[in-house]
Amino acid sequence: MGAIVIGAGLSGLACALHLERAGVAVTLLDAGDAPGGNLRTKIVPVDGGRYVLDLGPNSFGDGSADLMDLVRACGADADLVPAAEAACETRYIFRNGRIVPVDPGPRLLLSPLLPIAARLRLMCEPFIGRSRADAPEETLAAFCDRRLGRMARLKLLTPVVSGIYAGDPEKLGAESAFPAMIALEREHGSLVRAAMKGHGPPGRGRLQTFEDGLAALPRRIADALGAAYRPRTNVTSLTRAADGWRVAVRSNGTDDAGDEVLTARDVIVATPAVAAARLLADTAPGLAADLAAIRYAPMVVVHVGVRREDAGAIPDAFGVLVPREEGLRILGAIFSSRLFADRAPQGHELVTIFTGGDLDPEAPSLPDDEILAYVLRDLRTALPGAWTPALTRITRWPLAIPQYVVGHKDRVARIEAAERAVPGLTLLGNWRGGIAMPNCAREGAAAAAKVAERAGV
Repeated sequence: MGAIVIGAGLSGLACALHLERAGVAVTLLDAGDAPGGNLRTKIVPVDGGRYVLDLGPNSFGDGSADLMDLVRACGADADLVPAAEAACETRYIFRNGRIVPVDPGPRLLLSPLLPIAARLRLMCEPFIGRSRADAPEETLAAFCDRRLGRMARLKLLTPVVSGIYAGDPEKLGAESAFPAMIALEREHGSLVRAAMKGHGPPGRGRLQTFEDGLAALPRRIADALGAAYRPRTNVTSLTRAADGWRVAVRSNGTDDAGDEVLTARDVIVATPAVAAARLLADTAPGLAADLAAIRYAPMVVVHVGVRREDAGAIPDAFGVLVPREEGLRILGAIFSSRLFADRAPQGHELVTIFTGGDLDPEAPSLPDDEILAYVLRDLRTALPGAWTPALTRITRWPLAIPQYVVGHKDRVARIEAAERAVPGLTLLGNWRGGIAMPNCAREGAAAAAKVAERAGV
């Protein structure tokens, strides 16, 4: 009877492709017009060239074997474009009215990002005792205050966390959101000592994109799946039967003449948690309740294209992060055309700005003109210049990033226990296992391996 994957985000696409390669008959259903979830790209021709606008994620590191295996499996490796090395090496934080380079190494203790008292507090970190393994989960803010000091959290951690999770450190769970960091403390007693022993976070590798933007990857995977990929298909009900699953579907735009019913031994639900909760409300109400409780931060992505002479002084760098108390509303910006020169026409620059998140959830509900007004105001403050746009585009993501708040790891453990109790059910999504593209590729491959093992192939 094969398997049905519901949801064509990267997790679902990876799972479906690995199942197909393992010899499992698979059908991939998605309500959208195009595969990829938040991996979306808009190409805008202008002045004999083009802007390449990635509307969600902008790049990925090639240090993930799982993700690069997926890229090669669908043939997308032929279209890879590496980032400029000079830009990858430098990141900035906005501080006291100007952008300041961030050095993640020991020279951070000399950085003007932190006042002298905060630098002295950082030097005490190796002498701070570790938390008990059986202690309640700390918020990320409490963990950082305990180990590094409150000022380091406000000036460094909060903007970094906003750049990753668009989240609030006072709500995110330290172990839920950054389990590797907690493991380092427990093993080495100090983050600084762990780093000195070479046990810091693994490198992401060199940043990469594709010639036509990140949407090229889901498009290539969908092409590899052929007729097994069914876009514009809504799942109206999901029912457990004695021999597997009944999946009722309806193509977008059809009338109420009736649903098509598909059957499968295995169903992989790879949708956002709230959509998965609706599908499983009757079959597994307790599991569905935990899924529905997972919160997402809303985000706005704003692209600003500008002729080079009209832009501010954009350094050769990845981008800039903005602490909340520095007086700007944006979370940060990526200097897209400095990372990848072909993202903008010759003589133009492209900057991708992020705003909203868990600390500013009202931003996505603002009118376009209000969003653009404060984005341009903040750009002119951080990177002084005219910033007269040649192009602007605003993209809203109501369910942008799941929030790994305190207790999230325990909620996921309950979901996994309930999942194991439902034969033939697998759950996927960036609400578990990590939010980044490599995490989704890894989780999709692992899920496919389990389903293929159950199928005996």
